[in-house]
Amino acid sequence: MTVGRVSDHLPARVSAFEGPEERRKLRKRADCRMSLRRKIRAWGEIILVEVALLILPLLTRKMVIGLSRGLGNLAFRLARRDRRIALANLELAFGASKTPAEKADLARQAFGSIALVLLDLFWFSRWTRKRIHRYVEVEPELLARIRQQRGGIMLTAHLGNWECLGAVLSLAK
Repeated sequence: MTVGRVSDHLPARVSAFEGPEERRKLRKRADCRMSLRRKIRAWGEIILVEVALLILPLLTRKMVIGLSRGLGNLAFRLARRDRRIALANLELAFGASKTPAEKADLARQAFGSIALVLLDLFWFSRWTRKRIHRYVEVEPELLARIRQQRGGIMLTAHLGNWECLGAVLSLAK
């Protein structure tokens, strides 16, 4: 099965006795419906991003953090599949050393952290220099190396909001 296309499996209403031409027509109609849904979803996402770019930068840091916790809690409740995966991973990592409630709390915090990373992309889009200097801490040794402009390789853990790293590095010069 190819991502973004209708499955090779036939819809339930197609009889095995129908010819390949009828099956092709039904698949084509299903592709059209799917592409319309995708178009609607794409426009919805564009509108959501535009609204986020207008509103989120105007919020205080405290409001953004509170909003991320609320969105994280909402996502934890609504995203069943992702919640099950998170809890299964925490079960593998911690086993019996943490209670189910502690594991659920950790998963909920992880959802909130992901929401904060997403919201920060919008929040740091305005008044970037001022906000980065105030809220992002960079090791002095790293700043010194960046200012040498000799090039190099930087390794970073996939923890926290490393998406802001590009802005941090460009402002460090």
